[in-house]
Amino acid sequence: MTINPTIADLRATLTDQLTHQGLLTDSRWREAFAAIPREAFVPFYFQPCQGRPGWRLVERGQEWWEGVYADEALVTQLNGDDTAAEAARRGETVEGTPTSSSSAPSLMATMVAALDVRDGQRILEIGTGTGYHAALLAHRLGADNVTTVEVDSVLAERARQALTATGYRPRVICADGTHGVAARTPFDRVIATVALPRVPTEWLEQTRSDALILIPLSCAGHGGLMTLLFRDATGGASGRFLARYGGFMPIRSTAQATAPKIRPHILDAARPTDVPPEALNDRHPAAFYLSLRCPTPYRIIQFTPDDGSTGVQTWGQGTDGSTFALSRINGTIKAAADGRLWNEIETAYTEWQTHGRPERQRFGVSAGRPQRIWLDSPDHVIVELGAT
Repeated sequence: MTINPTIADLRATLTDQLTHQGLLTDSRWREAFAAIPREAFVPFYFQPCQGRPGWRLVERGQEWWEGVYADEALVTQLNGDDTAAEAARRGETVEGTPTSSSSAPSLMATMVAALDVRDGQRILEIGTGTGYHAALLAHRLGADNVTTVEVDSVLAERARQALTATGYRPRVICADGTHGVAARTPFDRVIATVALPRVPTEWLEQTRSDALILIPLSCAGHGGLMTLLFRDATGGASGRFLARYGGFMPIRSTAQATAPKIRPHILDAARPTDVPPEALNDRHPAAFYLSLRCPTPYRIIQFTPDDGSTGVQTWGQGTDGSTFALSRINGTIKAAADGRLWNEIETAYTEWQTHGRPERQRFGVSAGRPQRIWLDSPDHVIVELGAT
């Protein structure tokens, strides 16, 4: 006889899983994950369609609740509005770009552990999203100590309603989170669940000395760099990247590259390259360095030509219109390019190798004026991000 687990069983199983992975060593965080009903904050989510472009909506039923308590990020909004969900309910094909999600619980657990919170501390969260993470913070620190900011008014209201329905009333503010919340200062902790190109000056101004700031940095839209910064007495902050990959959607004010256009004529000028296509995948050990050293945000797609001339081709396009294509021909990786982007990527990959293929946790950030990214020590500057 098959026994279907209840939602409570699934929540308990997820909490046990995170505990066994060593991510919930603090009993107070275990209590939070065991108590908060994630399903209340994720009434539906989108999954990629199999074998064809587009997304399908998942809501209600066994697949939904098992997905809610899987250790996975769940896409909860496409294209910055709710029309995709409405279209999917009408049976229409849905396409678009994810603009909000509920992060994987293991990533949430990693981040809250890194924050090292103490009772009574005041925390600012940037990127409310579904409100689930804000509920975890409110359970641990008390709702009065939690301020969460969401730029999307629809998401902010939905999160506020879900929080209220589950018994939590943190301050939910609809605003541009890069400016912080001056009226609620000073903060002891700041955590962002969206990726930013640099540390906002306002966050430094609105935190106490000795505060911790956890921010995903994204220079070119890739890399999954999570940075834990210590706010010093001078008003600056510095710290290193965490070892764990943390992919987050970029803050909406960040310029985003459009999907690459396939331009077969540039393939005629293809030449051998040492950069493997895998290095453009966020999980590759070089991907974060390419993101740091390439000032041009870019987007990639992969496809296999119908004519069988090559295997899988990887095409990329930057916000400046630069285009490149990678393919394997007779075992040799070849690159074709139009614009400066590919030269930036090749140069960055060569630098990464020259530095001894360093891992991300060897890099750090000094968030003063200007902001700098360094390798091993603040004296070895790799990138200057400029003043904010």
